[in-house]
Amino acid sequence: ALRGFLSKALESDKKEEGACAALPRTLKQADAVVETAEKLTFAAMMRPITVQLSGLHTWGVWAEGETKSLLKLPEFSVQPSDYATRIGEHMLSLIQQLEPHLGGAGAQSEEQDEEADEDRLEPMYWLGM
Repeated sequence: ALRGFLSKALESDKKEEGACAALPRTLKQADAVVETAEKLTFAAMMRPITVQLSGLHTWGVWAEGETKSLLKLPEFSVQPSDYATRIGEHMLSLIQQLEPHLGGAGAQSEEQDEEADEDRLEPMYWLGM
């Protein structure tokens, strides 16, 4: 939303004479803020999974044990491992947490977004009048 707003402001500024030199730099800074926020959000969402999988290579389940048969076949359990269950539950909970932010049925239409962006270009919007 911020990027779209700044892009529209930049386009309208270019149409007028004496384009503002600070706006392109502000747009780049806004992009950097958005990128940092996305990385931070992703890291926060993945943190429980990362913690759950830390040291996975040292767990006894993954160590090669002595086999009694001549063929080296993998051994599987009927039940999933506890760590796999917790990771799966966390990933499924992420869907529920992110769904309200995806813009489903309650999302504004594109026309409403454009009207809101146009309102923000007016000085009175920012002065609270």
